[in-house]
Amino acid sequence: MNEHALTITADVRPADLLRMQFHVTPRLPATWIVLGLLMTFAMGLGIADQVGRVGLPVALLAGLVLGLGALLLTVPFQLALILTFVYVIASETNGQLGRQQFTIGDAGLVERNAASTVETRWEQLRGFWKTRHAIYVPSLFPNFHLIPRHAFPDDAAYERFAEALLERIDRGRGS
Repeated sequence: MNEHALTITADVRPADLLRMQFHVTPRLPATWIVLGLLMTFAMGLGIADQVGRVGLPVALLAGLVLGLGALLLTVPFQLALILTFVYVIASETNGQLGRQQFTIGDAGLVERNAASTVETRWEQLRGFWKTRHAIYVPSLFPNFHLIPRHAFPDDAAYERFAEALLERIDRGRGS
């Protein structure tokens, strides 16, 4: 580390992971690709099943209804996956919960926790999301650095950390 490094220590809680899942999942292109493929497949099944019996317009409507139904059925499934991850899989032992230290250094963002120390180089980062609850930094898919707002003593420290993060990411991209 050098004198320009900025470090914050956080206690990551299940509620932090839950918020992250609900903030990040809808913003990932992969989410929409999978949902689009699922809806297309379900619509195709509906159309193929009905077109010979009721004609194309009704078959298209049946396909649309089946596609939308498939999307609605994914919501409880996705919720179950999120809750399983947050309350069953995530733990201090695997580094997802508990004490975590984040350092904005010259070479990258360093995260230290009970399981590992990971440095994500600035060139690998494309940005982050700052909400009123946390800063979410996508690293190598599907991983994120989760820096909860409650780790900071005040709003000014939270803003300084976010500004330093943005400055280093921009510099790493050559902006």
